[in-house]
Amino acid sequence: MIDLLAIDTETTGLDWYVDILCISVSYRNEEGKIVNCSINTGMNDMFNQPVTATEAYTWLQGYIRQARLVVGHNLSFDLPLLHR
Repeated sequence: MIDLLAIDTETTGLDWYVDILCISVSYRNEEGKIVNCSINTGMNDMFNQPVTATEAYTWLQGYIRQARLVVGHNLSFDLPLLHR
């Protein structure tokens, strides 16, 4: 179980309706070490292949279901993007 899960999204920042570039989560594991994980949802270049919306949703839900408390950076901006 994750005590506290922090979520952040990176966007182009131009408009709430513009694509999310990546979703990041951070939490402290059982040993007390901070773990950072992210998933690429919008960048497509020679190093990155974006996942589908369904894959991103499944990935994020996997973390949220394990968390006792979920917090996020600038959620008033990010939630409409995540709901979309």
